[in-house]
Amino acid sequence: WQAAADHGQLTTLDATTPRASAAPFVHERSAVDDQGRVAVSLDREQRRSLRLPADTELTWTLPPHDRPYRFEASLGLLPRDPALGGAMQFSLTADGTTLADFSATGSGSVDTPAWNDLSFAVPLGTERLTLRARWPSGDGPLAVLGHPRLRRAASEPRPNLLIVSLDTLRPDHLGCYGGDAPSAHIDAFAETALRFETAYSTSSYTLPSHASLLSGQLPLLHGARATRDHLDPERTPLLTSALADAGWVTAAFTGGGFLSTTYGFGTGFDRFSHNDPCWPVDTLRGRLLLGPDPESHDDRLQRLTRFDVRHVVDWLGAQPEGAPFFALVHTYAAHNYAPDRRWLEKSGLTDDDGQELLLDRTDYHAWKAGDLDLRQAVTDEFTRFYDASVGSADDFIGALLGGLEQAGLDDNTIVVILSDHGEELGEVDVFGHGKSLNEGVTRVPLLVRIPGRAAQVITPAISLADLAPWLLELLGAPVDPAMRPAPALAPDSADPPGRAITLFDLSTGDDEQWAVRLDDFKLQQGADG
Repeated sequence: WQAAADHGQLTTLDATTPRASAAPFVHERSAVDDQGRVAVSLDREQRRSLRLPADTELTWTLPPHDRPYRFEASLGLLPRDPALGGAMQFSLTADGTTLADFSATGSGSVDTPAWNDLSFAVPLGTERLTLRARWPSGDGPLAVLGHPRLRRAASEPRPNLLIVSLDTLRPDHLGCYGGDAPSAHIDAFAETALRFETAYSTSSYTLPSHASLLSGQLPLLHGARATRDHLDPERTPLLTSALADAGWVTAAFTGGGFLSTTYGFGTGFDRFSHNDPCWPVDTLRGRLLLGPDPESHDDRLQRLTRFDVRHVVDWLGAQPEGAPFFALVHTYAAHNYAPDRRWLEKSGLTDDDGQELLLDRTDYHAWKAGDLDLRQAVTDEFTRFYDASVGSADDFIGALLGGLEQAGLDDNTIVVILSDHGEELGEVDVFGHGKSLNEGVTRVPLLVRIPGRAAQVITPAISLADLAPWLLELLGAPVDPAMRPAPALAPDSADPPGRAITLFDLSTGDDEQWAVRLDDFKLQQGADG
């Protein structure tokens, strides 16, 4: 196909049997076969795509259907170079009748979205759908068609799933867990949800804990333990793939880093954004966190502004009625000790002239050098910025849940708010995370709102690894047996999951640590014993 296109010939890719949902009771989602797809990242957002050289024709033969489909995809151009003039022309036809003619032009501006979402109604009874791409003259950019699919509402609609991961958030700093940080929106949500009093991660940093969250597997099984590791979809099925195969549309809006496609988290997602939706774009620290190249900061900040919570809310609101979605939303707000301007001011973290104060690490470095009397001063300094950042994350939650409600989706969406791990703030002379398996870094907040289920406080322990199979069962989607632990390690109760024994492990590359919790007792062991 590619070779023929390179010679300027009209090329046809005929996917005669689009993949349909194996479960007829969920909405049907068909896509052309993965053969020929490439992972394309534009605007730091990756989508699995088909290449569309000039003079290309794609044809899909639709399965018999008694309800109308919508054809959905996204269109991107490579490279984003405005010097490549002209516009690429596209035509979508159904059995020879034109449904839409449209064009796309390359743009180098970060103000302009690099991906353009397409959605067209397909007339009932259509047998063949054809997309043609033409470049009028000269050489132009390469067009790519992201996640093309045929979609229609289910005869029996299923719930949506929204998981929000607030990286590095300790439960004991939230009001609903007895803390003092500003968390009014999270606390109000907790009043409507199952609040798990004793929830635990499987490790103490982002990569292994999110891998367990999405796979149902402990780190020793999924293998994404040290920073050099990544998920292997051949041995580790993900919640995302299970929902995608069963008909859910899938999207991730993340801060990237260890939760990125680089580490294998893109499997099953239609789109995966690496633009933190709660970045403090209005602060000096927000700019400094972007790295040592100041010339790139303006473009990065413009992109982050475009991908903020409003972008997530717009995507949620654009989902058609009766077609379920799974959205994973993640932010490093608390992790970065980086409140936005509003919370800097509310927390007294500006000087008399209104200038932003930065986290002062002078005492921290002196404490590390041996001045142990400074521990409380370091704790107080870190906690001020940490709690202010929790305030920013809480505002983010308020805007996200408000958007969900305004779109009329809250009554049919399971919403999960959690953290992947906590943060040590000097309790055992340690600051940060990924260094131990102490309670401060392994205990996490977990709130789950299930439509139709009353709020409740759940006291038995639960592991983040218990969530994936439980959520799939709640949604009515198949659960891969590889997501279920051996009986000896399985939860003691099923709905909601609860367990007496909780396992943890941490690999930093140079150090190995393990821990087991039995009821109120916890045993920790390092490689040195």
